[in-house]
Amino acid sequence: MPRRCCVALCKSNHDSQEYITTYRFPKDPEQRERWRLSLPNVIKTVTDDMVVCIKHFPENEEFYRPYRSPHLIPKNPPSLFPEFSTTFLPQTHSG
Repeated sequence: MPRRCCVALCKSNHDSQEYITTYRFPKDPEQRERWRLSLPNVIKTVTDDMVVCIKHFPENEEFYRPYRSPHLIPKNPPSLFPEFSTTFLPQTHSG
């Protein structure tokens, strides 16, 4: 069974939808945190089973293959959330 996208309100790979490509969160803790903070929903802890679907990445997204991994990972955090109005999108964190 395909993994379901963890982005709130996204129905990718739920029962009535066609299969959508998904990407696991990066293993690197800093990159993983960037992805977590980019999501419009509040996720306190990211698990290894959580994925984000391709709908949340720009069409021209670049990918990389981690050392000894068969999987591609987007270089940048997810940034497209059409299910949400701009008032609900995450705020830029300075730091």
